[in-house]
Amino acid sequence: MKKASWFIVMSALVLVTSGVLAQGVIIDQVVTARQIADANGSDVARPDEVTATADGRFVITDTSDSANERVYLIDPSTDPPTFTLVTDANALKAKVDAVNGAAPAPSTLTIQALGVDEDGQIIIASDFSGDEMGLIFRVNPETGETKLLAGLDGPPLETSVEGISTIGVRGRTVYVVLEANFGAINGDTVVTVSVDAPDGGQTPAEELVSEDAFREIEGFLDPLAFRFIGFLPNGHLVLADSASRDASDDLLEIDTTTGAVSLLVAATDIEADLGTDDIGPNGGGVDPDGTIYLTNAFGVGETDDGVIVIRNAGGGTGEASLLASESEIIASPNIFDIDGNPLTGLRIQNSGAVSPGQGTIVFVDGHCDCLIRVAEVMPNGY
Repeated sequence: MKKASWFIVMSALVLVTSGVLAQGVIIDQVVTARQIADANGSDVARPDEVTATADGRFVITDTSDSANERVYLIDPSTDPPTFTLVTDANALKAKVDAVNGAAPAPSTLTIQALGVDEDGQIIIASDFSGDEMGLIFRVNPETGETKLLAGLDGPPLETSVEGISTIGVRGRTVYVVLEANFGAINGDTVVTVSVDAPDGGQTPAEELVSEDAFREIEGFLDPLAFRFIGFLPNGHLVLADSASRDASDDLLEIDTTTGAVSLLVAATDIEADLGTDDIGPNGGGVDPDGTIYLTNAFGVGETDDGVIVIRNAGGGTGEASLLASESEIIASPNIFDIDGNPLTGLRIQNSGAVSPGQGTIVFVDGHCDCLIRVAEVMPNGY
């Protein structure tokens, strides 16, 4: 296995923000494909979603066994990283079967999104197109004890969490983004589920944001299709309206108390800063000081794939720059596939990104099947 070392790209763009210069980035692998394959006992790694705990560990899904997706808790502070199997799709299906009475257990279960609550419990959302049910689970990563928080409060495919696109978790609340294209009965909305909901999935979710509220900001012509980005320091939820080719790509801010929706940063403002015609954020994170990181996985021009950073976001504008381009990332000697070969390009997974700390984003790439870290380097060190 190749030993990863830090690779610093000295950017040609020197960013000035409140007198602080960002002079480069660290690009490396936090978790390699080989380490994931070793954990699942095969020669294949297929990481998909990722989130982070408060103490710097990562939670990922591994879809190398498509019939039984696994969820791992990974401690990257050890060498090699320590993997703990939290649960898998079969265990989650068995949980539904146990609480669903005479109704049949789900034949398929696709993990759609992950989160971590303030107790360190893992929140797992499952859903997919067709006849698959929308479900929200809470799993103790130490014991495997599993609660079904939501998904059985109505007839199949007509529950209050049907049509899950993505989730965000903050404190003791799960913010569930529902999409009409996935079967959401009330259209493109955001609902909330408490992590303290009783086991059994019978508690209805509460609507926080209606489709009309989104339409007041985004208009009535373009489709709504959201990616979870993160939470601002004030606790507000950030979504990117970018999960469809014809969506606006705007960043929206949602007041998690009132449900009010506002334009955080317009896509046109980001594009103007970058000098490109189109962006396409498919994931991201918000660090503790409110800096926003976006993984850019589609669009046109020089920003095809890579990481965008936005400072001073608010009121429809921000200060955006390209933190690391695709060519810079794949040029790092630390970025390689399961066989140790360099990459010819990136395939950043949808919603597969998180900001685990100041100045850092970690994302899942489907070409190296690994977790890539991009971290800003300041003059006073990293």
